[in-house]
Amino acid sequence: MLRLPAEIPQEDGYPELFHELVAALRREGISVETVDLPFPVADFAKLQKELCYWELARILRIAGLVRVMPELETLLQPYRDMDIAPYAAACWRRLAHQTTFETLAADCDAVLMPAATGAAPPREDTGMRS
Repeated sequence: MLRLPAEIPQEDGYPELFHELVAALRREGISVETVDLPFPVADFAKLQKELCYWELARILRIAGLVRVMPELETLLQPYRDMDIAPYAAACWRRLAHQTTFETLAADCDAVLMPAATGAAPPREDTGMRS
């Protein structure tokens, strides 16, 4: 089981649900080891922006593909002007984190970790906060 650091907020009873799952697995005789996230959470979160936003800024340059909201234009502007070097460095860091995770999981049959840190917003809600 991957122990998430305190910097990653978990809502909707996720920690409790995870602990119940682990307890149920142990009752079935399955060995469950708890380990920490094998890389700095701040860098992992930063990678998402560095990679996804850089790529999205270029995808949205394709004329006529989509109409971009002004808020998204503003968010992506720094990434649109960014050189490829920071993006390439982020790709290498992602690869290093993937290798670290693969090493951590190599002797395991499964790795338990949440796919999300809370319930999805209502269907009518995009999740955007104003």
